[in-house]
Amino acid sequence: MNKLKLKDIADAVCDATGLDIRFRTRKQEHVFARMVYAKIARTNTLESLEKIGKEIGVKHDTTLYYIKRFDEDLNFGINKKTYEFVLNELGIYTEETRKEIKDTNLDSLQLSVLRDLKELMYDELLEFNETRLKPFKKALESRIKPKEIIEVAGAMLRTN
Repeated sequence: MNKLKLKDIADAVCDATGLDIRFRTRKQEHVFARMVYAKIARTNTLESLEKIGKEIGVKHDTTLYYIKRFDEDLNFGINKKTYEFVLNELGIYTEETRKEIKDTNLDSLQLSVLRDLKELMYDELLEFNETRLKPFKKALESRIKPKEIIEVAGAMLRTN
């Protein structure tokens, strides 16, 4: 869990939406903004529902309603853009964003390795293959090898 404060989350949602989520109104856009706040606060802090709601002037049961309703609405994409924007502003990443970053980093790593390999001469590549690559592959294969049961003696198993 991050060390985020409820006030910071509420301010980030207000900045992202241009609405004051502490203002008591039942207008749909304000309710959606409060849902985004409640979801982020609940998943990224250890605060109680009561404290989360108190920051925006609602009771704990309303906060719980916002969180449940947010999950339902997110499936239809209603709050998704606002939610992702606020998470990005707070420096929090969703699983999708983490996967995209990981894939991008892997692609750039592969390209840099290929660029470096192109610069090596044949003798250097041969030496690299013998001293580094083959032992590395062998070590990986030994990790994957399943154990074979040789003998069962009571509760003891003897394996390779």
